[in-house]
Amino acid sequence: MNASDALVFALLALADLSLMVHLRRARARRLRMKRMMRCLELAVERENAAAPAVPAKRWPALRRAS
Repeated sequence: MNASDALVFALLALADLSLMVHLRRARARRLRMKRMMRCLELAVERENAAAPAVPAKRWPALRRAS
């Protein structure tokens, strides 16, 4: 194994390592976003469950038009 082979091997190892780091960060970011969206969904569900049921308003303008 000469110096050029060692250099190619080192570059391939570095590229492999950088790809693994990139994929791990992307996965962590995706999981973080998924958790954030689930927290928002739960907050909206709690808010909707706590809100009293409000009857729909009858608009006078709509009654006149029909």
